[in-house]
Amino acid sequence: MPKILHIAGVVCGFVAAAIMIVVGIVYATQHAAPPVAGGKLISFGLGCLGGCIFATIDGARALPQLGLWRIGAKWEGLGDLAVLLITVSVGLGIGVSFAFH
Repeated sequence: MPKILHIAGVVCGFVAAAIMIVVGIVYATQHAAPPVAGGKLISFGLGCLGGCIFATIDGARALPQLGLWRIGAKWEGLGDLAVLLITVSVGLGIGVSFAFH
């Protein structure tokens, strides 16, 4: 059972990042004014996707986080280098998102 939860957690983490990227692409292609600039969601989604990749490569344990309005993963057992790389990846995604209006 722990292996199934881990796989579901990893899938939920990647799905959450992919959803953010897809919604950003949809907003970027809309002709009407979207509530958020598409580039913001795309850059932040790519940062989160990088974080998921670093956590998976590090071998961290993932637990799915599913709710009515949320999807994602809770990562446990991260190494110091993975935490640094995830912080840089998500930080770059947030930083680049400020370029979009």
